[in-house]
Amino acid sequence: LEGTVLNNKLDFTFEYFYNRRNQMLIFKQGSTPTSSGIANRLPPVNEGQMENKGFDFTLAYNGTVGSFSYQLGANAGYNRNRVKYMDEATAAPEYQWQTGHPWGAYLAYQFDGVFRDQEEIASNPIDYSAVTTALMPGDMKFVDHNNDGKINGDDKVRLDKTTTPNFNFGVTMNFQYRNFDLAILL
Repeated sequence: LEGTVLNNKLDFTFEYFYNRRNQMLIFKQGSTPTSSGIANRLPPVNEGQMENKGFDFTLAYNGTVGSFSYQLGANAGYNRNRVKYMDEATAAPEYQWQTGHPWGAYLAYQFDGVFRDQEEIASNPIDYSAVTTALMPGDMKFVDHNNDGKINGDDKVRLDKTTTPNFNFGVTMNFQYRNFDLAILL
């Protein structure tokens, strides 16, 4: 959707997108046991699937004062993706799988409060030795997802967080005076 209103003073665009990709190149390391010795030597295969959706928009104002013309604008976009299929290690619990989460979502311990004092630490039945040498008041508590009585790498969960932003935006400024022009993008 795009248009111009107010006697060509205001331009706008709005775009929605949905894209489902199949046959993405992935490595079949999940279903190939590492004990086979070839898991990291196999070539990639076209089996990955991902879904992308979001929107983009722009809004710009055009003006003229004598020989000076300008355009002030803003743009923004939102994107959300989900892995629909990734070759997962079947030995890993489902809560650690990449499938169903954004591309690049990372594993982290799930926060469950803080230890308030030494008494609470002493009465805690969960073993934290795999993540710290000594618990102190103010340290974070974590959820024992596999209920084995200890916090270790098996208790990390796949978050819907990545280092790639979902939302981006910018500001544009274009100025022109006779044969000179200046363009600024923030």
